[in-house]
Amino acid sequence: MSATRSSFVDVLAWALLVGNVLGIVIALLQLALVDAVTAEMLATPPLDALPAGSLDLLRGFAIFFLVFSAFMTYAAYALLRRREWARRVHVVMFALGIVWGVLWTGLVALGFDMAAIVPADVVADLPELDAAMRATRVVVLITTIALCVLLAWLIKRLRTPEVKSEFTARRTALSSLP
Repeated sequence: MSATRSSFVDVLAWALLVGNVLGIVIALLQLALVDAVTAEMLATPPLDALPAGSLDLLRGFAIFFLVFSAFMTYAAYALLRRREWARRVHVVMFALGIVWGVLWTGLVALGFDMAAIVPADVVADLPELDAAMRATRVVVLITTIALCVLLAWLIKRLRTPEVKSEFTARRTALSSLP
C-alpha cells in the first residue's frame, strides 16, 4: 500500500526541474561565451597582461555550475519519483541557501556591496547615485529575506510526516519484496 502523492511535492519537483534545466542552458551558454571571447580578450590590452590561466577560472566556474545544475536536475527528477535521498538533498540545499542568504544580508548590512566599490567622493557628487544604491540595497535585503523565509517554509514542508511518508512508503514497499 503506497502513501498518497501530494501535489506539493509534484509542483516543487517540476519547478525545480524547469529551473535546473534552465541552469544547464545558462551554464552551456557561459561556456560558449568564455570560449568565444577568451582568445580575443587575452589579445587586447590591458587584458593581455593577465596571467595565462586567469580566464580558466571562469571556465572552471561555468563547468562547476553545469555539473551542479545537472546533478540538481537529476535530484529534482528523483524528488518527483519520491526518492528519499532527493528529499534530503533538497532540504540540505535549501538550508545552505538560507545560510548564504543570512551571510549575504549581513554583508550588505555592513556595507559590503556594490556601493563599497564606488569612491565616496563620486557618491557625494551624485546624490541620485547614492539614493539609487540605497534603494537597491533595501530591495536586495527584502528579496533575500523573503527567499530565506520561502526556503525555510519549503524545508518545513519537506520534513512534515505527511510528505516524509510519501518517500518512506516506497522504500518500505520495496523492502518487503522477496
